[in-house]
Amino acid sequence: MGDVFHAKTLERVRAAFAAGDLNRFAALLHPEARWVSVERDEESACSNRDQVLAVMRPAFEAGVRATLVQARLSGDRVLVELQTHVPPEVADTFPLAARPGAKWKVLTLSAGTVTHIQDCSDRDEAEALLLPA
Repeated sequence: MGDVFHAKTLERVRAAFAAGDLNRFAALLHPEARWVSVERDEESACSNRDQVLAVMRPAFEAGVRATLVQARLSGDRVLVELQTHVPPEVADTFPLAARPGAKWKVLTLSAGTVTHIQDCSDRDEAEALLLPA
């Protein structure tokens, strides 16, 4: 049952990215969702949906978009590869998004929501997070 439920949640994540719709993605975030980005440590991570959206919204409003290249479900986690598209006039404002190449994240799912987003420096780091502890 969990795998089917998580697969349905993953399809909703895919649809939100395909639509380029921040509100659809926001609806998937658990109210206490955490986001640990590559430039922040665990203590300074976003610790709820409002904080996650406060970080994402300015980039979205400036025209930054992410294309979901691949997503692979493993238990309650999803390895995600994104390709970001940043308008040249805002590249200096969003340097991590503007960096060339793939962006890797691992999403943790629970009860139809995304409860944790972990940015990774590369695919190997993301793959390691999928392994059982």
